[in-house]
Amino acid sequence: MIKSMCISVASALLVMSSGSIAIENSLGVKDLPKLTQESQHVVSAKRISSQFLRAHYKQIDLDDELSVKIFDRFIRSLDFNRNVFSAEDIQGFSAYKTKFDDAIERGNLSIAYEIYQLNMQRRTERYQYALTLLDKEFNFELVNDKFIYDREESTWAKNNKELDELWRQRVKYDALNLKLAGKDWPKTQELLTKRYKRAIKRLTQTSSEDVFQTIMNSFARSIEAHTSYLSPRNAERFQMEMNLSFEGIGAVLLSEDDYTVIRSVVPGGPADLSNNIKPEDKIVGVAQDNDEFVDVVGWRLDEVVELIKGPKGSVVKLQMVKGSSESRVPVVVTLTRDKIKRQSSKI
Repeated sequence: MIKSMCISVASALLVMSSGSIAIENSLGVKDLPKLTQESQHVVSAKRISSQFLRAHYKQIDLDDELSVKIFDRFIRSLDFNRNVFSAEDIQGFSAYKTKFDDAIERGNLSIAYEIYQLNMQRRTERYQYALTLLDKEFNFELVNDKFIYDREESTWAKNNKELDELWRQRVKYDALNLKLAGKDWPKTQELLTKRYKRAIKRLTQTSSEDVFQTIMNSFARSIEAHTSYLSPRNAERFQMEMNLSFEGIGAVLLSEDDYTVIRSVVPGGPADLSNNIKPEDKIVGVAQDNDEFVDVVGWRLDEVVELIKGPKGSVVKLQMVKGSSESRVPVVVTLTRDKIKRQSSKI
């Protein structure tokens, strides 16, 4: 189901900001790393696919049918809300749909790296465009202006003009959320500028391992939805979490588009006992006790996890957009961290 929201605030027009935040000297496409497959990934891809074929509980045929599933999941992981790639981009990738099986089996993942590289470029271009929209304050009195915030099943934008419109709606939606949280336009302009610039900076820090993790995870989950590939770093963290107890709020998180989303809560944990945190809720800000909120939209999942975790008895506040409500007004949930028995990737 496509969810949508009318962007409308029944209030007087905001006072126009006299200035705009310059974006000169910002990082851009020219600063993106040129990602190529590393030698160890060739061996790893072959070993992983071989292990799946031999040891998985169900029969696996590494064929064109599975290749299409891997391709679709890979594209979904790169552009979940279909607001980065255009229909033309997707059409250009269509020749690769039945080639992912051979690529993984042979350990040659160049097609995945090519798609990922273009995704970084397109995403950077989108954020640069978003920054230009902050030069002028939005008019929230336009009651017919609509933002579709769940575009997983939507059609791909035909061209850049349609992508521009999608992002105009998104930026206006981001600004509206901050307005509803009590931010005036100058503060909103400042926060969104930092958010979008931070997102570009993170793109410039992408590594070859990030691409390999994404494609191999797409492979694993195409075979079985609850099977994942973990890079050596993530595997070490997961093993630690499986063997130890820790102190936090008791929630399983996932990264979806630029948001950190609640996947599930641990029964009896602080998040569960609050009765205010449910699956599909989005965390948009984190504050330690009485400190100011830190905007975490666009952050890496592990960075958000580190911000939320803390010693037993300490207080953390989450600013959240509720996933089960048509209202997109952020709410604040205050939690006291407690000891949580680690059984999976929880915080």
